[in-house]
Amino acid sequence: MQTSVNKTEELPRKYMTEQPTRQPELSTEEIERITQRLWDRVSGDGTPPISFDTAPAETQRDIEADMTSGRLRRLPVFECGAQVGILQLQFLQACERMKIAREKWPDFTIPATSTAPVTIQPRALVVELPAFDVRHDSQKEWLSRVDRLCKKQARQIAKECQDSIRAAERKGILIPLKRSRVRSSSQARRMEWASLHHCEKLSFGRIQQLNKYNPEGCGLHQIKNAVRRILRELGVQNAANHSRK
Repeated sequence: MQTSVNKTEELPRKYMTEQPTRQPELSTEEIERITQRLWDRVSGDGTPPISFDTAPAETQRDIEADMTSGRLRRLPVFECGAQVGILQLQFLQACERMKIAREKWPDFTIPATSTAPVTIQPRALVVELPAFDVRHDSQKEWLSRVDRLCKKQARQIAKECQDSIRAAERKGILIPLKRSRVRSSSQARRMEWASLHHCEKLSFGRIQQLNKYNPEGCGLHQIKNAVRRILRELGVQNAANHSRK
């Protein structure tokens, strides 16, 4: 299941840079101002705002890796089409792994994601350290108390960041991405089933019977459901009726 390095690196750029990219409805500066005004209204406790320029920008290769790894949890509203784009990119990479002729691949236009970071700068962690009891404390015992205090403060700051995210999601500034319940390796296998069924017109029964495509011995019903769900989310038609059996 290994893909050649050259093709793997070439594939995302071909389908993400040569196709027209979706233009954002709002600029990052406008969305940042909206986010700041939102927090001015709904939060008076110093909850940190979401920023679009406080972290180093990711490289295009980092973004491509994120899109196929399942690590992305949410995107700005102007990149909401990238959720389908992630599945499309995974599907095309499955076609490449299965050595399917390119003329059989679906004609996807994968929306590009932005290189602009979306971050929260937490407030400074300020902890008043406990006194060191000379009569009773050891270094280990004192450090343990300090560690508990720091973790308590860090948990509070993490909650403030999460509150910022939830408020931005309620206002439509951030779009949560659908999280897959299956492991990335299992998702890759399901994408391969979908590519074989859609592009090569292999029946579900044939996929299920061949150990090359089904080494885990998954059942026919499981393969059918997985392939149909993927093709439905991609917005492409199933293979011919005779291949669904």
